[in-house]
Amino acid sequence: SMSWLPPTLPNNVKLVVSTLPGYFNILNTLRNLIDSRENFVQIKPLGEELGTIVLKGWLKRQSRTISEQQWLLVNARLSECSLPLYVKLVFDEINRWKSYTKTEEADLAKTVSTSINKLLIRIENQHGHILVEHALSYITASKSGLSEAELEDLISLDETVLNDVYQYHLPPIRRIPPLLWTRIRNDLPNYLVEREAEGVSVVSWYHRQFAEVSQERYLANENTRRNYHSQMADYFLGIWANRPKPFQFSDQQKRMFNLSSTAGEADRKVPNMPIIFINDNQKIVRYNLRKISELPFQLIRANRTDDLYSYVLFNYDFIHAKLKCMPLNLMIFDYENALEYCFDKEVKLVSDSLRLSSSVLATEPDNLACQIVGRLFPFYATCPKIASLIDQCETTGLNVMGLVPAFHSLASPGGPMVYSLEAHQFAVYGLEIVSAGQHLLTTSNKFIVFDLSSGDIVRIIDPKIEGIMTCLAVAPDQRYCVTTTINNQLIICNLLSGDIILKVYQP
Repeated sequence: SMSWLPPTLPNNVKLVVSTLPGYFNILNTLRNLIDSRENFVQIKPLGEELGTIVLKGWLKRQSRTISEQQWLLVNARLSECSLPLYVKLVFDEINRWKSYTKTEEADLAKTVSTSINKLLIRIENQHGHILVEHALSYITASKSGLSEAELEDLISLDETVLNDVYQYHLPPIRRIPPLLWTRIRNDLPNYLVEREAEGVSVVSWYHRQFAEVSQERYLANENTRRNYHSQMADYFLGIWANRPKPFQFSDQQKRMFNLSSTAGEADRKVPNMPIIFINDNQKIVRYNLRKISELPFQLIRANRTDDLYSYVLFNYDFIHAKLKCMPLNLMIFDYENALEYCFDKEVKLVSDSLRLSSSVLATEPDNLACQIVGRLFPFYATCPKIASLIDQCETTGLNVMGLVPAFHSLASPGGPMVYSLEAHQFAVYGLEIVSAGQHLLTTSNKFIVFDLSSGDIVRIIDPKIEGIMTCLAVAPDQRYCVTTTINNQLIICNLLSGDIILKVYQP
């Protein structure tokens, strides 16, 4: 819905938004939000001539050049594809050429995807196929990227990588040497970037096409993909923290190191993964945002439904922690995401209950136990997972909120009401469905726009009036609305920008 986009910007502030034309209808939404067509710029291929100029400029900055014969091949490729990303990939390739390098047709790939694959093959040959494949697979399989520490921990728990790295010697600590990943990252400049996710600096792909090529190259096999997600789920569950993880020496290693058995085990020195970090006084220091964000994502894609239910979707501590540190819609998304992979009646009931409770839980997540018990108590006898959640609410939940209902006291899911929208201070006297059914516009002493898919507030427009707006009409193009107040004041509002265009008293 692009509701996060500010309708107006302060002076001297510019905002650049990029999108793909054919994805999620974002471009059409932006065109409806922004009147001026001058603000839209289509990014086209550079063309052979401009692409050549860009390449020559980059080479000059590196104090390098290539021969005329080599330029013939480069120009031939640019005539077929001159997308900015392709030009950057071509530069990274030709920057390695020597003047005496004999160029052939196969030396430059013809498309972006084949260029990325060619780059990955080179990195694999330089640093080892197994190490590169597994490291990049973890990054690709993550929800929002991985921190350097997380990636090193995951590789250190990966026996396939460690058996390859430690073929010829026994390490004092069975962990991946940090320098190995550093070398890989240094050879992928500008293609792996750092950004913030859940308060941590994480490494992720800089461009969507790198993620797509990596997904196809490393995670196309369903069993392989699930295995990576499962290993990441184990890490965020903290299964191997403070305990040795077993592994197997090869027969060659057994002979080389004079071992009595091929069985071994070693502590990988990975951290605990509590949901909440507490200090010595049992006070909450902070929430483990990385676990709270990544664990549901990984368990769903690993197809570990039992763990998903017990550790996330029917776990009071997890639900309460996520509601305390993240928006309610992110918790509901975990349920919806699970339902996309495998429908479960009890998952749907809890998800719908959270929706029904959205007006309360969005501001008072400590009321979770009250809402769950009050709405889901009728399902206690027939739904074992819901019964377990209710039991947790009546035990663990009492430590958070002492008032928990003893019987069914709130509307249960399955009825006509999906959720209640409570944001107005006074009674609502006008409402209209707008934005092709996506939003609900309501009036009282303010205009409030709700997202009908989530119940979230999209926008609040305060006309700064005395009294209440008593009626509402929306223009056919849904850009403007008009209303009157109990004081005979006429108000016209631009719904896209939030500006009050007219505010006059009627005689």
